[in-house]
Amino acid sequence: MSLLTRVFLVDAAVLTAAVLALAVSPATVSHPVALREGVVLVAGLTMLLIVNLLLFRHTFAPLAQLTELMRNVDLLQPGRRIPVQGDDIEVAELRVPVGHSASLAGDRPRHDGPLYAFPPFGLLALGVAGVAMGIANGAIQDLTELAAAKKPGGSKRTLAERSGIQTAVAQAEALLGSARAYVVEAIGEAEEAAASGGDLGVAERSRLRLAATHGTQSAADAVDLMFEAGGGTAIYARSPLERRFRDIHTAKAHMMVAPTSLELVGRIRLGLETDTSQL
Repeated sequence: MSLLTRVFLVDAAVLTAAVLALAVSPATVSHPVALREGVVLVAGLTMLLIVNLLLFRHTFAPLAQLTELMRNVDLLQPGRRIPVQGDDIEVAELRVPVGHSASLAGDRPRHDGPLYAFPPFGLLALGVAGVAMGIANGAIQDLTELAAAKKPGGSKRTLAERSGIQTAVAQAEALLGSARAYVVEAIGEAEEAAASGGDLGVAERSRLRLAATHGTQSAADAVDLMFEAGGGTAIYARSPLERRFRDIHTAKAHMMVAPTSLELVGRIRLGLETDTSQL
């Protein structure tokens, strides 16, 4: 039901009720209007306006909600997410016994086995890289579907028939494939070292971090290629490429795979004194 129809029906209902009330009441209006009759008329009009206000307030509530929503939307930033209230979780004044806690940096694993020899921060970085490469793979698939159907304005060819798009897809595939291969290789070497017993050395740990960082950065480059290849279609919230773009750059900003990780590995490779506690 349109807003105009709702307003008309509310107004019609109020006026109809007022006419019916006047018809069945013993009230009369003389000429000239007597004081008592004037008081009754003013009271009736006031009541009518109050009822009208309350009903209109309910009718226009969706419009007020839309107005409040638009205050949080920048029309120059398509796809910007609106914050949802009430989903945050906060724990305050909670005391956890020492026996129920663990330190990623200082405590030893309670179990043996190759997996437990992997550094916690390295595992975290690998997790971020895995997500990033999954996002990149999805972006390539999204662009492939888009390119098969989209014909830019004034063109008879689809995106898939354009050499620039073909090159971008190939570059993205190469970036993702090489990044994945490096991560798998680094994990395999670390697993072999862990299976032989003992902790992973600085060389293995730094290689894990380097592979994870490189994998995430390469995945971001691949997504950027697909996002740009999508053209104007990719910037809207309805496009999956828009979501991939935001997600990959969120993952890229994670401290475990940030550019500072490259500096850390570079210092180690150059033989400089380095704090390796975050490896």
